[in-house]
Amino acid sequence: MFHEPAVSFAPRKEAGMRFRRISDAALALACALIILHVGLQRYPRIPDQPTSVYQPGSIIEDKADLGLGKARRTLLMLTASTCHFCTASMPFYRKMVPAAKQADVRVVGVTTEDLSANQAYLAFNGIEIDAVASAAQNNISVHGTPTLLLLRNDGRVIASWQGKLSARQEEDVLSALGAAK
Repeated sequence: MFHEPAVSFAPRKEAGMRFRRISDAALALACALIILHVGLQRYPRIPDQPTSVYQPGSIIEDKADLGLGKARRTLLMLTASTCHFCTASMPFYRKMVPAAKQADVRVVGVTTEDLSANQAYLAFNGIEIDAVASAAQNNISVHGTPTLLLLRNDGRVIASWQGKLSARQEEDVLSALGAAK
């Protein structure tokens, strides 16, 4: 009834399907590369640590209630209750603050918010610091939170960190404080 064709088209069909799969994969790869290129052009890579306006050597004057003369070194911790990076940093801060105190570093919270609101935010997150000060009253420019500024008692910046820190940066903070890991 049915006869086998003298010439088999199976190898051609397989070759055609193989070509189709390869061309589909090449098209998908080309699309991915175009999307990646456009994304990199539009959204450049964010550096590991944003640049702080307060670089080592710059000076912060104690205008109101920072209490820089009360300790050899002071760590200013700039936070805001509405900052999700601040909230994400709280587990590290719960480890950092006791390490700072053990290294005789005074820890002062600095905020652009109402002082009592920021104190409540820090207390809610289990952060016990020496004082909370107003950024405006102390002429401290806040270009992003969270920011950590390690100062000498004369207000000279020793080191600064900004943003949600990586594990390596957290180790750098603890090392700068002189705290054991």
